Amino acid sequence: MKIVVDIGGTKTFIATSDGKEISNLTMLKTPKKMSEFYEMFNKINEYSKYSKILNIAIPGRVDSSGRTILIPNVNLKNFNLVRPFKKNFESINIQNDVFCGSLNIIFDNNVKNSLLINWGSGIGGAIIIDGKIYTGNGNAGEIGHISFGDRDIESYIGGMYIKKNYGYHGEELQIMAERGEKIALEIFKKIGKKFGYFLRSMVYIFDPDSIYLFGSFLNSWPFMEDHVEKILETYSRDVKINIINDKHYIIKGCYYLDEYLKNKKV
Repeated sequence: MKIVVDIGGTKTFIATSDGKEISNLTMLKTPKKMSEFYEMFNKINEYSKYSKILNIAIPGRVDSSGRTILIPNVNLKNFNLVRPFKKNFESINIQNDVFCGSLNIIFDNNVKNSLLINWGSGIGGAIIIDGKIYTGNGNAGEIGHISFGDRDIESYIGGMYIKKNYGYHGEELQIMAERGEKIALEIFKKIGKKFGYFLRSMVYIFDPDSIYLFGSFLNSWPFMEDHVEKILETYSRDVKINIINDKHYIIKGCYYLDEYLKNKKV
């Protein structure tokens, strides 16, 4: 049994996991204020009664000490995430959220070369090469911050920017599209084409065997799929796109984090 935590841009999940099922699940709004974060940390520490192994996924990166070095969408910049838990847990492991999600693929599907993309509040990625997650000097995979025109791709089509860019929240657009409203379908066409061009660039760079997509924005995939695939058709070979419909995908992957870090140099 292990304690698994997914700190997201808008929601945080805390649970226990035995590698097959998650249980004792708690969902919280990701705090904005530091005082609220300490309340959440106290809640996580309560889970130490179940296990002394704590695996945490964050929408960013940490250094070797557990200090955040890149976490754009959560107010925990330059914060040591190990410190609040070291009195209650014997093993504390922290990694990027998409890194953790990709462990599901490595351990369950034995994938060798693939690209995993989380499309939710922002856009994150994990690169799998020869069955190992490639991290470069520590920050490889932050594909949402690749320049796209005068901004990064995340600021165009990341979930938290949809209202600003298109006038509607993503959930509103989905409801409108399900009713067949033309304005919503046109917006999803624009978003799908942008994502298609972005995805095609990723394919040209990494030439993966397959691509795995997950995250809350994929709830609207049916309205974008054709537009994305039309762009990808211009690539020289077919690349299989796998859609993962599991809101707990990251937290499930967290179960493997301590084992992967122990056995693989990252």
